[in-house]
Amino acid sequence: MARTPIELRRIANDPALFHRAAAVGTVVGLAGLLAAHPFHARASDLPWEGMSGFRWRFRDTWSQRWWPQGIALGSSRGVPFAVVSWYAQPRRGRGAGSRVTVVDLRDLRRPKYWHVLLVEPRATPAGAIFDP
Repeated sequence: MARTPIELRRIANDPALFHRAAAVGTVVGLAGLLAAHPFHARASDLPWEGMSGFRWRFRDTWSQRWWPQGIALGSSRGVPFAVVSWYAQPRRGRGAGSRVTVVDLRDLRRPKYWHVLLVEPRATPAGAIFDP
């Protein structure tokens, strides 16, 4: 699976830690995320007249780790999108934390989406690492 660039926002109180963490990833913003290689959802009929929806790709639909929680709709520079929050079920005693999925809603028959893992940078002697 291809890795998607991430956007880092300063939330830590230690500016030096933020800069070390930023060196690991690439700051891309929403426009950069929408330009990255996406996953594709499939259109899905709903039982109500005039309503349609979409289904995640097979791996996301049947995941035993990630469970969707909430959804929000919005737009940025004319691009309609949805943001879905997920939480991770611990597996083998390890948790993966939380993630959000950004869904590009311009083509409702085949929406594109990207998962963004929510992490917190932490300083170690080897450099910055990311915790869930």
